[in-house]
Amino acid sequence: GMTGGEKGRAALASIYAGNATRDMRENILRAYMVGGDRADLLAAAKSESDPALRQEAIRNLALAGGKDELWQLYQSNPPVDAKLTIIRSLGMAGDTDHLIPLAKAESNPKVRLEAIRSLGMNGSPKVAAALESLYPGASARAPSRAVIRSLFIRTDATELVALARKEQDPELKRDLVQQLSLMHSKAATDYLMEILNQ
Repeated sequence: GMTGGEKGRAALASIYAGNATRDMRENILRAYMVGGDRADLLAAAKSESDPALRQEAIRNLALAGGKDELWQLYQSNPPVDAKLTIIRSLGMAGDTDHLIPLAKAESNPKVRLEAIRSLGMNGSPKVAAALESLYPGASARAPSRAVIRSLFIRTDATELVALARKEQDPELKRDLVQQLSLMHSKAATDYLMEILNQ
């Protein structure tokens, strides 16, 4: 895996496809990642029948910088557990171009929430605007809480304050204020003082 080259990759693929034990397959997946072998990681993620090894292949694909391959895998409509791992991996890889549309349009609520949460790992300014636009308020509390958590992870106090000022639902308002109270930010402190002085 470290030496790379077609011969090395072919040898690893042959061992993986043969009677390799589970531990050997796991080590081969890591070797693919070390060697930057995204094609064989993608093949393993598509064909592996062991769910744990499939997840390992997906994670290693992210570590190898395989944004395009992860997206290709997602579009092949894998099982939900694999979709969740792909989304987390897209988050690790900083692939906001695919995560933002998934957070907006994914039909499976569990997968959509994971896309919203995964956006919190990215510091891009366009993510803050996307998260704010994804906030549905009291009409859908689970996505709203996912947006709040992602903005908190990104330390976007200004966006959290903006949501708190508009929020009429007591539960969500409390969630917003609670997150702001944990932030060391002038915007958060000013807003909390404003509430105390009302």
